[in-house]
Amino acid sequence: MSNSWEHVHGLCCPMLCYYRSQPQEGNKMTTPTHMPFGRYKGKKISEVPSDYLDWALKNLNDDHLLCAIEQEYEIREETYSHFYSED
Repeated sequence: MSNSWEHVHGLCCPMLCYYRSQPQEGNKMTTPTHMPFGRYKGKKISEVPSDYLDWALKNLNDDHLLCAIEQEYEIREETYSHFYSED
């Protein structure tokens, strides 16, 4: 089985990510653009290495953050632009 982003987590549907990123009944939460914690806290998701994003997809439960990570991972898959941490 492939280990690409669509097989890592059950939230691979772009419409689901879009829906979850929209404010719901006064909820001001939108899809995050920066990592909120950890080694890459404060970094744009697009600047976080693919191996860390892969780890996050397998271990996190925050739907909004997962959607943002999945969207970035999909872009990297389509454009062959993955990059990895150096350690």
